[in-house]
Amino acid sequence: MPSLFKHAFHITNASLIYMLAIFMLGVISTSSSLSFLGWPLVLICIALKVLFYSGMLASLVEVISSQELVLTFPNLKKNIGHFWKFYFFLSLLPLFVHLVLTEWLSRQAIPMPQTFFILNFLVLYLFAGIVIRQKYLKPLRLPRRQIACTTKDFFALAALLFTSGFLVNIHLIFPQLPSFYFNVASFLYQYLEFFLFVYMSSLMISNYPEIIKAHTAEKELYLVSPLGGAVMEAIGSLFMRVYPPVFVVLKALSPKDYKVRSFNRITWREHYYARDKLVAVTCFTSNSPEAYKIAKEFKRRGSKVIMGGPHVTYHPDEALQFCDSVVIGKRSFRILKIMRSKGNTPVCLWMISTARCTRNCSIPRRRSSRISWKRPGGANSAVISARSPP
Repeated sequence: MPSLFKHAFHITNASLIYMLAIFMLGVISTSSSLSFLGWPLVLICIALKVLFYSGMLASLVEVISSQELVLTFPNLKKNIGHFWKFYFFLSLLPLFVHLVLTEWLSRQAIPMPQTFFILNFLVLYLFAGIVIRQKYLKPLRLPRRQIACTTKDFFALAALLFTSGFLVNIHLIFPQLPSFYFNVASFLYQYLEFFLFVYMSSLMISNYPEIIKAHTAEKELYLVSPLGGAVMEAIGSLFMRVYPPVFVVLKALSPKDYKVRSFNRITWREHYYARDKLVAVTCFTSNSPEAYKIAKEFKRRGSKVIMGGPHVTYHPDEALQFCDSVVIGKRSFRILKIMRSKGNTPVCLWMISTARCTRNCSIPRRRSSRISWKRPGGANSAVISARSPP
């Protein structure tokens, strides 16, 4: 499997929840049980689909370009405001062509799904070009370049188009299938639609290394708060996520030459891993298996991994099997010291209050450390204390 194909596969899978929401809008608009609501419901669902599609596709371009690594609702909302008009007018193109062909061919019946299938991929290609131009080419003043499509890429695109065409015409090939299978085929077609968009956008952006360079920094800090093992916790994280306050402070106080990326209680994806990063992982007993897995994979790729939290405070030797450093107790701000130490991270940062550190740390103990900042007006807005063991 080509690396570009695999990368597009991981990015597409990261948007499955949003895909399902868009698919349900289509199901609701065509449901016979809600037909009494009439055209108002259909128009509302179509409008919502256009909004979600425009925001989702633009957000996927941000992930492909490394501007963002995680699909978030705030970015989705921002991209809807910027690009819904472009997608709306492009989505009218298949309908316009269908009406013109029907009139030109003496009003003969032309299957609408086939017309939309053929032109929808042109719409995706044009929309990808618009988003890349508006987001990157114009701000960076880059000229347009031709897409470098290899033989493998060509056959991959052809296979995707063939499979999509099969799914569109499955009701003609197997007319006796229950409606459930038609819904499954419709969702798979939508998945391939998103996958094809990601793949085409990846091919476009691969011709502009300046875009990737502009959105990646030599020094990056990854703040990771993993999901716990409970099923209900994972489901609840889809609707409500409490952003760790320490992440806000660390992001605000990080050196300017660091780019900070946050991963707060999300389902972890393969493309989140990276090389040569500084990774800070919070660890509770409930999420320790996931935290250790993430720390181990980052460390295997050559990144510096620091772990903190209640679990590793009581089990530092266990944590050091998966990471480079452990912050013991309420000393998360010691990460800032590591960031300023040019990557020379110690093995263990602090001793436990009631026992000696078995790693023989050479770092001096301090009674307290105060970190403060001021508002533009000069008044102190907050004072955060990180106290060491007595």
